[in-house]
Amino acid sequence: MPNTLVPAAATGLPSISRRVFLRGAASAGAVAGVAAAPAVSSACAQAVAVAPSDAERLETILAELKAVLRRLHPAVTDVSAGYWPQPDGTFRLRIGCTRRCAEWSGPGLYSVSLDGHPHTFWLDRVEERTRAGALYGHVFHAELWLEDEGRFAGGVRQMWSPNILEKLDGGAAGAGVPS
Repeated sequence: MPNTLVPAAATGLPSISRRVFLRGAASAGAVAGVAAAPAVSSACAQAVAVAPSDAERLETILAELKAVLRRLHPAVTDVSAGYWPQPDGTFRLRIGCTRRCAEWSGPGLYSVSLDGHPHTFWLDRVEERTRAGALYGHVFHAELWLEDEGRFAGGVRQMWSPNILEKLDGGAAGAGVPS
């Protein structure tokens, strides 16, 4: 097509050729396309966004559950959660926590956690030795205090590492050392 002049649409406007017009239109479209590119690419990214897998969703849910449990139980120092698929098609799910234990500070009454329940025990630490007389470690002799009855239950049990919650000052302290 020959390069012809397009007559001016209104008086006072300059006449331009098709080539000049098309070049200007193309450059204007390119500028508009570059300006629109970020909006288009983010819209494409949202449309193409892949939904998380079930394993990723489970990880997120367990992390949120651990955070909620920490808020509900401020005495807890660590919350652990795990999911293990089994070869037979079943699974294991475990959620647990740990709590910072108090240190033993001499014979006396202590609140000790047994399977998540606090119990009052008289604790005394004794050395455990081998037959040759070498120090093997320490074991705690514990006697259960029955708060309701105001007496010791009788019978000493051994505890290797009791979960001591706190040392108690009152209550059974007046009861003296167990026999």
